[in-house]
Amino acid sequence: MGWENSKLHNHWKQAVKKGNANDFVICITASSKTGVSGTGKTTLTTDLAQSTDLTEDGFDATQKASLDAGEIAYERVPEIEPHSAIVWDEAQGAPGTVGLDARRAMKQEAIDSVSSILANRDKQFTIIITAQIFSMLDPRIYPLIDAWLLIRKGPDHPNGPVGTYHKVFVEDYNLGNPKVKTPAVEDFAWNQVPHDDPDYQELERLKQMAKTQNYGDDPEEEDGEDATPDISIDQRNALLKQRIKDDDVTESDLAATFGISRQRVNQIVND
Repeated sequence: MGWENSKLHNHWKQAVKKGNANDFVICITASSKTGVSGTGKTTLTTDLAQSTDLTEDGFDATQKASLDAGEIAYERVPEIEPHSAIVWDEAQGAPGTVGLDARRAMKQEAIDSVSSILANRDKQFTIIITAQIFSMLDPRIYPLIDAWLLIRKGPDHPNGPVGTYHKVFVEDYNLGNPKVKTPAVEDFAWNQVPHDDPDYQELERLKQMAKTQNYGDDPEEEDGEDATPDISIDQRNALLKQRIKDDDVTESDLAATFGISRQRVNQIVND
């Protein structure tokens, strides 16, 4: 079933286009029965992001996609215009990023990412979260998720691509160990986004950077030398804190100026 005629489309439209202002959070994972690669997560994510971004300029992965909880919390969700689609790729975590891995204690950036999504629900974002396995995500994210899309057959499968749309319900009253129910709603297919599509290429680039641990690497931590050798680290940190307080700049701007990662900027300003 295609997007326009799907129940998923209707449920999304009811949330972000009609009635009270609300967001719509989609989680995409692939079945363990699919291959390690070629599952279609990136093409499905790209297709959905481009279909659900209601802004005049549309979805732009260079501005509206990230692999890192800190970027989602402090830059993407608070700063992006309403009615946008935002992609949080590999949300379980990747080298050089902060994720929502259920097996680890949540870092402050991960906690803030959940809080940021909750605080900005009236902006009617479509937030697309991808992960390797649904259960790898911290359970605290489950109440935010409206739709779980499980890819069962990749695009290269003879009868693919095929996914199943599940609704996500979290029991309200068992606070100690709330039950999560994921009833299946319908099967669906998606458009085959060409691999030279700019948004597809950007999502692939982010994942490749994470694989090589270049995503968010800090030159200062890597080689032991300050990226601004003409001033001390203490002086740099003081200047950085002053600039983010006084100037209309983002953490990414300061990271580029001082030659350090955005994650490192966030650590400094919140120290």
